[in-house]
This record gives sequence, C-alpha cells and structure tokens, in this order.
Amino acid sequence: MLLNQFIKHAKKHNFFQNKEETIILAVSGGVDSMVMLHLAMQMSCKLVVAHCNFQLRGEESNAEMEFVQAFCEKYNILFEVVKFDTEVYAKNNKINTQLAARELRYNWFEEIRTKHKASYIATAHNANDQTESLLLNMIRGTGIKGLRGIGVKVENIIRPILFATRTEIEQYAIDNQIGWKNDSSNLSTKYRRNKIRHSIVPLIEKINPNIHQTSLLTAEIMQEQALFNDYFIKNILSKITINDNDAILKINLALLEEYPFKNLILNHLFAKYNFSSEALQNIITANSGTKLINEKFILWKNRELLILISNSGTNTTKETVKVFDNQTIDSEDFTIFIHKIKIQNIDFKKGKNYAWFNLAIENQTIEICNIENGDKIKALGLKGKSKKVSDILIDAKIPQYLKNTIPILKLNNEIIWIPLLCNSIHYPVNETDEFAFELCFNSKN
Repeated sequence: MLLNQFIKHAKKHNFFQNKEETIILAVSGGVDSMVMLHLAMQMSCKLVVAHCNFQLRGEESNAEMEFVQAFCEKYNILFEVVKFDTEVYAKNNKINTQLAARELRYNWFEEIRTKHKASYIATAHNANDQTESLLLNMIRGTGIKGLRGIGVKVENIIRPILFATRTEIEQYAIDNQIGWKNDSSNLSTKYRRNKIRHSIVPLIEKINPNIHQTSLLTAEIMQEQALFNDYFIKNILSKITINDNDAILKINLALLEEYPFKNLILNHLFAKYNFSSEALQNIITANSGTKLINEKFILWKNRELLILISNSGTNTTKETVKVFDNQTIDSEDFTIFIHKIKIQNIDFKKGKNYAWFNLAIENQTIEICNIENGDKIKALGLKGKSKKVSDILIDAKIPQYLKNTIPILKLNNEIIWIPLLCNSIHYPVNETDEFAFELCFNSKN
C-alpha cells in the first residue's frame, strides 16, 4: 500500500518520473531514509545515496555510516559520504550544533547534486515531521509562512515520503525486512522538536488520531494561500513601490494607507528580510529618520517613504593607507587604484571617479572613512571657502539614507576628495610638475 501511495505522490509532484534523471537521496540510516531508499529503488531513476557523518555520537555515527555504505554496496548503488567536524564548525560560526549540522549537510548535498548533475535532493521528512514543524512554528509565533510547514518540492529539494506517517513507515520496513539504525539523540528531550514529539504530539493524538493528515492538509492549504498572497500583493506592490536603483525596496506609505490590511502587506513584503511584525507596525507610525537594523538590512523611514537598503558598507568604517605607486585599495564596496602618471598624459575631462594630486601625498597616510556630521570640504570652484558635505549631498540629490555608503578621503584631517562628488583644493597638480598621482574610484554596488 505504501508503495502505491509513493508512486501516486511522486507522479502528482512530478519526480522519479524520468529514467534519465539522477536523484540524490539523503540517507542517514534511520528508518525514514532507509524506507525512502527502498521505495526509490523500485522507480526507474538513477540514484546516488549521500550520507553525512557529523561525528557527534562517536561509534554510533560510524556504525550508521558503515551500515548505509554496506547496503549500497549490496545493491550496487552509488554512495557518497562525508565526515564533518560539526562542533568545530558550530564554534567557529557561533551557532548551535543543530544549525551547524543543517548548514553543513545542505551545502554538501548541493555540491553532490552539482557533481552528478542531479535534478533533486530527496530528504526523508514524513507526516509526523510536518506536524512537529507546524507546532514549533506556532510556539515561536508565525503567520502563513510558518503554517506552510515543510514543502513537498522546494527548488531542488523534494520530500518523497512526506505523505506517510512514522507508524506507516516503520510497518513498511518490518514487512519488507528493511534494517535501520536508531539515532539515540532522537530520544533526548533537550531539543525542542523532541519535546514536541515525545510529550505534546501524543496528547494531541488522543484528541485527534488523524492529526498528521490534518497537518499535511493545513500545510497544503497554507501553501496555496501563500501563492495567492504572492500574486495578489505583487499587484499591490506595483502601485505603492517607487523604482530606485539605490534601494532594494522603496514603499510610498501614503499609498499604502489606502489599503485596510497594510500590516499584512508589510509583513508579506518584509518577512524575508527578518523584520518582526511588531517592528514593522511601529516604524510606519514612527518619526521620520527612524531605522530598523539587522545584520543584513536597514529599513529606514524617510518622511512618507519606507526604504530598504543593504547593511553592507553602511557602518562607519575607517581605514588608513600609505600612498605609493601602483597601489590598489580594495574594500567590500569599492576599489581605489593609485598610480603615478605624467602630467602630459592626464585627461582632466575624465569622470568624477577620477582625482589627481601632486607628489606631496606620496608616502603620506590617507584615511578612508564615512561622512560624519559637521564635515566640511574646501572644494574646487569655491574660491577657498569651505562647504558642508551634507549640503554637497543635498545639491547632488543624494538621499540621506545613502550618506554612510559614500567614502571620503582625508589627509592631515582635511578632506581631499569625495569620490563621484567633488575634489578639494588641497595638493593640486601644477603645470610645472612632471608627475602626479591619479586616483580612480570604482564602486562595487
């Protein structure tokens, strides 16, 4: 019966249908993955078994690896294996062991998929896993995104036995004399998922014996709802968005106010950027200039606009470099090339990403930093007068939220150059000079 369901499930979602395609099977040695492997062997696709040894449970981990390898050798299935120093990876990346294991395995699975030119990576998530995921997400606090649960097919990842309960899977293994290895860590209640599995789910099953099928149905409905929302909000987005190459997303709040479900729209638009629902609700009523900042993004309220920009290069940075010929200053957001050039070879009509200085700057230390409040520059064309850098930004129509993405060069506490905006009167090139330093700025953004 399970095989028939497997074939029907695979046909519905269009995997294991092409005998020429290769599928990577993530097989741990547990009952779920061994049953998935046994079912897949009865299809016509080319199979590659991928096993991760996370080296977290000593001999138990090695025994699982050897068990899966022996099975593959017996049935002449291509076998790929990797050993990870998971605890070292977790420590170096300052994450917990579970997250470390997840990152390591999925990164490696993708490498194996690319190596074998496979269509999919198959994981052995089942209906019980779906129930546990929905409960976990609800405990954390979630919306439609969390209630979608585990997807049957997400990009290159497929879940061929998501339809089956753990009881059905174990019974199939017994009926077909399929061996498996038990992971002792699944019994530990120090993990939240295991607490739900061993303590909460059994209580729910007493109320609703069909809870796992109910969870599958709920997730499927929410996945459809999410697709509907994407389509619906995409149309709204075209009406409230302002096109701007300097921002990832720019929303007109006045136009957003026309919709009675603006919080839903904001949550949908910004959820993938890791801003909470509460924070989004607060910022739309906050004063202009209010910012939400996380590791990767900044969400900025500027009058009637909500502006999302990258957080890379927006923190105040300071770098000091000594000037010499044929030098490259390379940062995350830009490069500056410095070289000596004969005066007769200078093309002063080049763009504002070029600047020239006399040889007095050689071997001197230049500071490259972000603009600070109160900064002034004695710019060319101002007859020696100083001008606030903030006024220069306004004249150039540079938005306030991009201020900290613009580097400036200082020498002896004087601004000598603001790339792309203006040059200073300091260290000018004279007609009597034979050589000068040419600086070329190139943005990576």
